[in-house]
Amino acid sequence: VSPAVTSIQQFSGSFLTDFDFENDELNWTIGGSYEVTDDIAVYARATEAFLPNRNGATGSEIFELGARYSNSGFYLAANLFSLTQEGDVQERGLTVNGQQVLAQFQTDRESIGLELEGDLSVTDSLGFFFNATFQDPTFASGGTATAIPGSMVTQAQLDAAVGDLTAIDGNQIANQPQTLGTFGVRYGFGLGELGELSFNGVVRHVGEIPLDDGNNTFIDGYNQLNIGAVFESADGDWYARVNVQNVTDEEAIQRVFGGPQSITDQQVAANGFYGRPLLGRNVVFGVGYRF
Repeated sequence: VSPAVTSIQQFSGSFLTDFDFENDELNWTIGGSYEVTDDIAVYARATEAFLPNRNGATGSEIFELGARYSNSGFYLAANLFSLTQEGDVQERGLTVNGQQVLAQFQTDRESIGLELEGDLSVTDSLGFFFNATFQDPTFASGGTATAIPGSMVTQAQLDAAVGDLTAIDGNQIANQPQTLGTFGVRYGFGLGELGELSFNGVVRHVGEIPLDDGNNTFIDGYNQLNIGAVFESADGDWYARVNVQNVTDEEAIQRVFGGPQSITDQQVAANGFYGRPLLGRNVVFGVGYRF
């Protein structure tokens, strides 16, 4: 799950830039692994880390439990993970009873999931590989809204304007897909005294994502096909490469910004969305010589 984004928002003509980088926090990781047999191994790991934010530092706790098997050209690994991320204190401008008010709130995030990775060499020339992530990135708690000191509204008026802050509990985090993965194939063969030629093809899958914290709007997932070829001279000095990205010219949006991404159903952010599109079909050639 991506770290919570710390933003600078404009309110009444001024920018809120009171970032606090003076925190002293201890980041730590502890783990261990055990080789069950020559082919099988397991491991466990725990991590606690902090990121500076506008009102102090937020902490993240990560727990992982994994296993791997490797033998005779076959490799498979699995990793179970759990992540809990403390939300940073954010400030949003609201209009309550005709006057502008700054409200503070904090929302934690969590995700549990499974990561898989595998590689199979069918022959010396032909092989397959894949990786996949299945996760459930959700909001963990709604918190409480608090008016910035000096705001001329009561807590009851603020609560009525903001609504139920726990309304997004259990919602999928904006811009976070539940499924990710790639599947690829490679094939290579010798060209005698000239060298070696290899081909590869990879399909990349990204699942659908919500645009807003309220999960009111989703954009479809997509599949991207990439292919490539590499030539290596017999002496290893010369090489040539060609890669074709997004072969089918898939049209998709990778990430969306802006829009009503508040932690409530009230639209307190920008009215419009803007996004980063998937790059269209493109071809990259390369020729090199190693001295």
